[in-house]
Amino acid sequence: MIWHYIKMTFRNLVKDIMNSLINLGGLTLALSCVFLILLFVLNELSTDKFHAKKDKIYRTYIKFKSGDEEIAYNSTSLIFAENVKTAFPEIENITRMYSYDHFYGGQYIHFKDDLIRSDRFFIVDQAFFDIFSFKVLLGDKNNLIQNLQSLVLTERMAKKYFPDENPVGKSLTIEDTRAEHEFIITGVIENFPSNSSIQANFFGNIDLAQGHIRDREWGISATSTFILFKNQINQKDFEEKLNQFGKENHPDQPYIYALQKLEDIYFKSDFFSYYNFSQGNYKTISIYSFIGLIILLIVSINYIILNIGKSSQRLTEIGVKKVLGASRKHILLQVLIESILFTFIAFPLAGVVSELVLPYFNTIMGREFDLNYSQNFMYLSGMFLLTIFVGLISGSYIAVYLLAFNPDQIFKKRFSSAKEKVSLKKALIMFQLLAFIILVVFSFVTAKQVKYMNNIDLGYNEEKLIIVHPPHDHSLTSCRSFINEIKKNPAIENA
Repeated sequence: MIWHYIKMTFRNLVKDIMNSLINLGGLTLALSCVFLILLFVLNELSTDKFHAKKDKIYRTYIKFKSGDEEIAYNSTSLIFAENVKTAFPEIENITRMYSYDHFYGGQYIHFKDDLIRSDRFFIVDQAFFDIFSFKVLLGDKNNLIQNLQSLVLTERMAKKYFPDENPVGKSLTIEDTRAEHEFIITGVIENFPSNSSIQANFFGNIDLAQGHIRDREWGISATSTFILFKNQINQKDFEEKLNQFGKENHPDQPYIYALQKLEDIYFKSDFFSYYNFSQGNYKTISIYSFIGLIILLIVSINYIILNIGKSSQRLTEIGVKKVLGASRKHILLQVLIESILFTFIAFPLAGVVSELVLPYFNTIMGREFDLNYSQNFMYLSGMFLLTIFVGLISGSYIAVYLLAFNPDQIFKKRFSSAKEKVSLKKALIMFQLLAFIILVVFSFVTAKQVKYMNNIDLGYNEEKLIIVHPPHDHSLTSCRSFINEIKKNPAIENA
């Protein structure tokens, strides 16, 4: 029976090939747009959830009062992690993470005869590779950064600087504003997925911070500190113990310690006064989801309108089947199978279109999405469900419309419902037009906002403004002295 319905579906498609191609083209384009939106939404919602120990990983941060304002920083002192790990048996491991870029505002890599600007260089503890589930491709996972010369690359950086060869054991010279440093590559890890709030290219040893940060002082907050607990904890109770421990070691501390779950970092870090990790926004997800829903409704209505337009041909077929004893159930099943099968013809075509436009989508979104179907079951399932959804919605409406006529109406007065059909088509077209207008208005407003941000008067000439990054062991007094000194330079207008 099902096979018979499938043959009938293809027969009906071929019978009106032009209408079928128009429908197929619109459906393919719409599904490809929705698939890309789905990729973005699922990627956002799955951020940091791929870590095997995610439920037991927390980040420590500090917060304090400044007048009526509460200020929070996602950092602690270097010495904090060393002492906390031995003080609390609940802790399995702990790692510090600091941006090496902040020492001098960036580095340059000696590559052949060129100097290449590098970024996303972090210095961490060896425990970083145990706490987080970033796959080590080359090197000994337990001894990746044992000394100051150790350097770990991502797969992308390894292919960039050492194409077609094993980089482990090779040297790489990195130059900052003060000196050149020769590193020995000890490992290669997989590229960071787009759904990771941590994005890096290079990793070095945390001891590189010595000489740049006053590492023996509790009051110098510089590093992000991640704690892996042995078991689930009561967060509030542990925060109380942590603050008591902090007061014992640093009685004059003006701040309190707090914990943040790893899974909360991406979406719930907007309260930090300074933040150097990528952040997400639930509002953005809602907006894109709404756009995807609008597109689905538009394509479903388009399918319904085109099929209702040729309903007079189908009514005769339905009438004959009813006279011959076909039940409503069988007729409904046939129409639904035809609709779902049609959408699944568009399914692979939409997948191909998505692949083709993905590089442009990545550029627009500023991400590096990858359509790896074999490793993304959730995304593939979502694609199937959305395709079935369009087929069911469209097919159900058409089936209800066709089944509303009995054989007597079909054979004796089958054109008496022309006014109702025209009214229905008008209503659907009006809704489709309204949805289209909503998308156009949204696009127009977004374009205006982008144009405004690109052309807004910032109140200064950015070509004549430079930012100086002081070392982390600076004091407020030394900064003021530096500012007063450079103001004496006639080439400087203000500082």
